[in-house]
Amino acid sequence: DQTLGEDVSNVTTKTLRPLLDALDDSATLVRKGFANTLSYVVKSIPTKATGAPQVNDVIQKLMGKYRDAAQTGEGNKDAVAVAFSELMKNAVSSLVPFQKEVVPFLYFAKNDPTESISKIFQEIWTDSSLGSARVYLREVILVVHDALQ
Repeated sequence: DQTLGEDVSNVTTKTLRPLLDALDDSATLVRKGFANTLSYVVKSIPTKATGAPQVNDVIQKLMGKYRDAAQTGEGNKDAVAVAFSELMKNAVSSLVPFQKEVVPFLYFAKNDPTESISKIFQEIWTDSSLGSARVYLREVILVVHDALQ
């Protein structure tokens, strides 16, 4: 039903922001719980028509949190890693339309200088079925270039 899809879309829009903000909680278990919930909310977003911008917004905000944490030393790259891990487990089909952005990011993040962070991203990369870095080489270069500036 069309109206049901619109209702779900409105609810998910209101739900996404608090879930993304909750990823900054100091407790690891709480962050993991909110990341898991976020993944199921993303999965529920209809990717046709109105859903795609919401999923893209989540991806962009997560990648922004990672970049901010890497540049300023503030923030929590671990929360981003856990969120992507949960998204890849529970909502990978929602990420497929955005693999041009996600694959280069995951490739870059799996080489994070912090071993615990890189380990999570390496597991995501190994288990991922989104694509290969070779296919998105140009995008990988752009991500690395942005990180170096």
